[in-house]
Amino acid sequence: MLKTIYFEFLKLKSQKKQYVITAGFLLLMTLIWIGYSRIGETVLKTRFELAAFSADEMLKMADGLFFARATMLPTFVILMPIFICTLAGDSLTSEVQEGNLKLYLARGFSRSRLLAAKFITIFAVNCFYCFLFGAISLAVGVISFGVSPVQAVMTDPNAMGNSFVIMGAWRAFFSYVLAVGYYSLAMMCIGSIAFLLSTIFDRMTTATVGAVTFYFVSYILAALPITDFCAPYLVNRTMNGAPLFFMPVVPWGAIMVNLSLVALYLIGSFTLAVVIFNSKDIK
Repeated sequence: MLKTIYFEFLKLKSQKKQYVITAGFLLLMTLIWIGYSRIGETVLKTRFELAAFSADEMLKMADGLFFARATMLPTFVILMPIFICTLAGDSLTSEVQEGNLKLYLARGFSRSRLLAAKFITIFAVNCFYCFLFGAISLAVGVISFGVSPVQAVMTDPNAMGNSFVIMGAWRAFFSYVLAVGYYSLAMMCIGSIAFLLSTIFDRMTTATVGAVTFYFVSYILAALPITDFCAPYLVNRTMNGAPLFFMPVVPWGAIMVNLSLVALYLIGSFTLAVVIFNSKDIK
């Protein structure tokens, strides 16, 4: 198994999509940094004044940790889901298109073992990029804007409005690390769905587009009043539970429920993938 996982790592390392996601993140962070440096003060000052706080005092809290938190929304809600869908959606379909899958099976490879190796590899690569991007955002923010001993943390999950809580720098730092860790696990919710689709379809674009569509449609469903009964279980709600770590009192019960849903998504999707792939006629 370890040897198979090692070879899967080598395959992913040679793919250009690894460099595309890094370049995309660096471009995104550069644009955020420019906007944060030029117009961030004006925007934040307006929000803090609306909240009836002293703008000059509050702007001192717009530091490196604030910048790192500002990059979380576009990175982990838009960029990383698309990347993990592409990565997982291409995991098996590329083997089919290149003819490698028939060769593996002819040599006696276990289908379940092959799926497990690919799934573990995708999970590890996903965690690597989540923590890498989180660390880069934090490093750039701290170097560029320093660290304030008192933090103003926006509590709105969409980073809009003027609702925020005050906490110490260390508490904000540990909450940020836990949030990145949560995203690294929850990102595999949509990744596992893309992986499942790759066992059904033989084209990478079909599996990837299907998973991305499923992800963004879940946002639409969550906004509809008639779907209130299932909204807490949708993939977007499950994946985007990281802001809970920044609450004044961390709701560990709600976080454990979300992590349980993450586990259900992963186990359910992988189990279905194994069943479908083992019964599939490889042409």
